[in-house]
Amino acid sequence: MSDFYELLGVPKNATKEEITKAYRKTALKWHPDRHPAESRDEAEEMFKKIGKANEVLQDDQKREIYDRFGEEGLNNGGGGGGMPPGFNPFEMFSGMASGMSGMSGMGGIPGMFGNAFGRATRQEQHIFHEVKCTLKDIYLGVKKQENIERMVLCGVCEGTGAKDKKVYVCGTCNGKGIQIIVHQIGPGMVQQATRSCVSCKGSGNDPKQVVCTGCNGMKKKKEMSKVEIDIKKGTKPTKQPIIIKNKGNQNDKNSYSDIAVMIIIEADPIYSRKGNDLHRKVEITLRKALLGFHITLDHIDGKKIVIKSEDIIQPFAVKKLPNMGFMDPMGHSHGDYYIEFNVVFPEKFNSKQLKALDLVLHKEEEDLSYKKVDSLHHYTLEDTHISPQTFYDHMEDQTEDEHEQGGQPVQCAQQ
Repeated sequence: MSDFYELLGVPKNATKEEITKAYRKTALKWHPDRHPAESRDEAEEMFKKIGKANEVLQDDQKREIYDRFGEEGLNNGGGGGGMPPGFNPFEMFSGMASGMSGMSGMGGIPGMFGNAFGRATRQEQHIFHEVKCTLKDIYLGVKKQENIERMVLCGVCEGTGAKDKKVYVCGTCNGKGIQIIVHQIGPGMVQQATRSCVSCKGSGNDPKQVVCTGCNGMKKKKEMSKVEIDIKKGTKPTKQPIIIKNKGNQNDKNSYSDIAVMIIIEADPIYSRKGNDLHRKVEITLRKALLGFHITLDHIDGKKIVIKSEDIIQPFAVKKLPNMGFMDPMGHSHGDYYIEFNVVFPEKFNSKQLKALDLVLHKEEEDLSYKKVDSLHHYTLEDTHISPQTFYDHMEDQTEDEHEQGGQPVQCAQQ
């Protein structure tokens, strides 16, 4: 488990401005598009981690939870008010609500608590399931058949937990399966948390009775359920899950909870997505760049396409094929297909090729100013192992340093 502050390279008392600046620099360093194929998976993973770190540390409430309880506190839904991970305020107040049912003048309160806590309990029983998809799956749309583990009422004891199919309530927890624990955290200050009942081990049954052998007295047992998940064309990765109603854990004889499905889109070695646009890179020879070409490519949907050009293609030029990107999930329009061209130059020419090139390019005026410079100051370039990307990263680091030393950052133009 990574420390969010260490991921961004900031101290724990960093301001939001410092966190934003560190995030931009770190995100730029680990952006998957800036890494070769062999290290792109690692970059993708780091990019996701620093994105999550920035999201948490920019949110005051989430940051407070993280500082107190760590990432586990966030994962367990640790809430405000100093509540520890796993604390369930609904269970605490549900007991209060039942205790108020006999109080005069407060007839409306139990109903209020009952509705609120009924929804909370149902939400807690959601099954969270991740579905991995390729970019091709997202482009075409796909139906995924997933085996999902869920809890259902035991058929042997009909959900009672007892061998004779009768209900025996645990006297320790009054059949709730949980106990409320009160901790004193300071003068006049207490904190409440919940835990599984030590007597019935969370089943809610009287442990003195003969338990069902089918579920070992737990009332429910695991089963694998096959669920079809319909992923529409152009589905975008989002923090909001796809909800599949009534296919989750069984609550009682007539109701089931839901399944919350998170779509995880795997990185593709060739294609990437930006908005609804499809992107890829293509290498072409110098001859093709100068004289034009017809090139056969595999499209992400599996079909063969031919791209052609009669123009001179500059190194790193970007061209597009309109309406060949992803379908907009909210409508019927498509994004575009962008292709960046990397012109591969020959490593060397022989003498005949050089003469031929000289004839073709003879109209280009040669710069003879070098003859006026003393030969002692003529130098020959040497090869280096620094890649263009490394060089570019170094230039960015220098720019960041200049900004930190008081330089004014360049403002991005608004479009």
